[in-house]
Amino acid sequence: MNDLLFGRYAEALFAIAKKQDIDEIYQQLECLLDVLQGDALRFFSSFSAAKSEKLEVLDKIGKDFEPCVFAFFKFLIEKNNICFFERIWLRFKVIYYDFKKIEEVRVFSAVPLSATQLQVLNEILQKDSKKTPEMKNVVDESLVGGIVVKCGEKVVDLSFRRRLADLRLLCGSDNLELMKDAT
Repeated sequence: MNDLLFGRYAEALFAIAKKQDIDEIYQQLECLLDVLQGDALRFFSSFSAAKSEKLEVLDKIGKDFEPCVFAFFKFLIEKNNICFFERIWLRFKVIYYDFKKIEEVRVFSAVPLSATQLQVLNEILQKDSKKTPEMKNVVDESLVGGIVVKCGEKVVDLSFRRRLADLRLLCGSDNLELMKDAT
């Protein structure tokens, strides 16, 4: 299955979701993604398990799903494409974020940021964008300190790691001689 088909599946599901409770459908798909890890994904992707057995399990776990989520999941099982759910989900998420004018923002820091720090950063980013930032703090101890903000294609690196790398470049062999002469 290629990316074009993932996109078509995601777009078709989105077109249906838009006519219903799109936020609820988004949340259910996100939950399905969490459920479809490890053994559950192996079971639903397995060619050794009968489709009828998979559909029986779906009937048990899918009672509370929105009808279009249930039907989509069933369709993927019947077409033996459930193993591609994550890729379809990722494409659906892009379409959903674009529709809702949400921009995923990842903030990398050496230690977890407080809710207040994230809120301040969120307010700063919201001023510069027409989209609502969805913040996610990712701890990366290799940064030493500071933060790296990834917002779409933009990256703002305010980390100590970056500053140290810049200092190393500045203190290259040519510049090192100049620094010795200055002292």
